[in-house]
Amino acid sequence: MTSLYVLEQGSQLGLTGEQLVVYRQGGLVQQVPLPLLDRVLIFGRSHLTLDATRACLKRGICVAYLSRQGWLYGSLRPLARGMGRLWSLQKVLASDDIRSLDLARTLVAAKIHNQRVLLQRLGRRRLVEENGFAIEVLEYLERRAAQATDLQALLGFEGAAAAQYFPALGRQITHGEFLLTHRVRRPPTNPMNALLSFGYSLLWNHLRALVELSSLDPYQGHLHVERSDHLALVSDLIEPFRAPIVDALVLMLVNTRVLSLECFEYKEGACLLNDRGRRLVIEQFERRMGESIQLPSGKEGLRWELVDFYVQAYRAVVYDPSREFVVHRAR
Repeated sequence: MTSLYVLEQGSQLGLTGEQLVVYRQGGLVQQVPLPLLDRVLIFGRSHLTLDATRACLKRGICVAYLSRQGWLYGSLRPLARGMGRLWSLQKVLASDDIRSLDLARTLVAAKIHNQRVLLQRLGRRRLVEENGFAIEVLEYLERRAAQATDLQALLGFEGAAAAQYFPALGRQITHGEFLLTHRVRRPPTNPMNALLSFGYSLLWNHLRALVELSSLDPYQGHLHVERSDHLALVSDLIEPFRAPIVDALVLMLVNTRVLSLECFEYKEGACLLNDRGRRLVIEQFERRMGESIQLPSGKEGLRWELVDFYVQAYRAVVYDPSREFVVHRAR
């Protein structure tokens, strides 16, 4: 799928012939041929003209409206774009215990792999000898996760990896006001856990938008349990991205003193970012996701598109379960 990401505020999208054109401050900044487009994602305050909206819908192009941080407000979809067949295929895939477990194994192994790679990268900048053992254990657990014979065993390997990873990540903190010894989620009880929770929430919401725009059933997962109040597929697909996107960002914000303890507040036993803290994290998150990187296809693209690439890889597996499930593995 080809997506147009409109991140810059105040952009106006119009139509010129068979081209979707993007103007900013009165000047033309981009032209995209409509036949090449599948989706348009508009972040924050930008405007799509009525002619352009009609042209998109006529050609089967979805238009999504998101906040600057990636929260999906809603989307415009062509009437003919049904979800029934895809959702049916997802249900068939999820009911195939062997293939479903295989997909879950791939996700967890990639998650542990990316945790290990992040620690190795951090270690090259600042060596922490104690982390050598954690890295070895993560390598072992990655192999075991890839061979897990049932979901309970797989979750066990994931939990064992977390027990090694988060203390090791905490040992890379150089800002004396912050401490991370283990992961506490509900609720987070200290600033580092509050930061991680908030960062995961930002990424999760963007991923949710991509899943829904891809017409996938967000409730049908493989690793997380399907419930009426839990978007299990979104929780599945976020796993390989946690360390390279959120954890790396959080550590950078703390070690470079962008954040201090004045950015947090405590309520009913929970530690939370205050307004100033949230603004700083959101600003840096937007900047990081808007950075240009090399995508798995070899082309240059935004980090937003990296996440989208792997959502489409999962969608391809739904249509053809014999395909290899390609997930993000940091190098």
